[in-house]
Amino acid sequence: MQRYDAVLFDVDGTLIHSRPGIFNCFAYAFRKMGLDPDAIDCSRYLGPPLRWSFAQHFATDAEVEQAVEYYRVHYEEVGSHQCSLFPGVRQMMDTLKDAGLYMATATCKPVEVVTPILKEQGLFDYFDRIGGASMDESVDNKTDVIRLVLQDPRLAGKRILMERITPLWQRMSFSQKTTARNLFRYKKRFFMTVLGVAGCNFVMGIPGADDIMLGYQSTSFHDVAWLRRVLGKRPAPEFEAWLERMGILSAAGELLPPGERRGMAALGRELEEGGHGK
Repeated sequence: MQRYDAVLFDVDGTLIHSRPGIFNCFAYAFRKMGLDPDAIDCSRYLGPPLRWSFAQHFATDAEVEQAVEYYRVHYEEVGSHQCSLFPGVRQMMDTLKDAGLYMATATCKPVEVVTPILKEQGLFDYFDRIGGASMDESVDNKTDVIRLVLQDPRLAGKRILMERITPLWQRMSFSQKTTARNLFRYKKRFFMTVLGVAGCNFVMGIPGADDIMLGYQSTSFHDVAWLRRVLGKRPAPEFEAWLERMGILSAAGELLPPGERRGMAALGRELEEGGHGK
């Protein structure tokens, strides 16, 4: 049986049942901002960054920041205390700890937010590292969080829980490993690649089309950007110019880091001003 030396855990929905507290805080923030939470499907926002979530409803940065502040204050006071462990989690953590595995979190919750929750639930001492997003959202997605966790010197030379075809894996570059993992693990990227290789030159990506937590039901600009990189393609000229203008892509056609993107609030202002047709 394959032995692994390290395990990375998501927190919400994996170790901890946190949905009630999250829903409560979204409802509180929307009410404080003058919106009816009963008319909003808050399940869409289980997972994405807070600023992105509120930017779907508010056009200015000031409004978004105010909603985030309402949410975080209420979450610290109320929502974070409405969490509970899933059955069997503590026994599993005991087993893994006794086996000597390195354990870390890899959550999109900010480290400052998730740490008190783990302490309250009695899980904090199990972890060698608490990996999470940053409060300013310069690190705001799971890929960036995992990348930071994997920089821990204690993981050097260890086998992370990833697929391996031993005879080939060690000869592959990091980019090749990432591509192979995308193709074999993610059905939508596999079929998008098949279509691209077959000569399809138009793919419509619909972010959050159905359920933001179940990503296999929709695509995002990250999926299409990855496919363009693998196949050496560029967006349609008009679309590429718009992506650059909106601060999503660089002039070289690469996705900009989260901290350099303009965000949905800026996009909303341009649309309101009639810039969507220019």
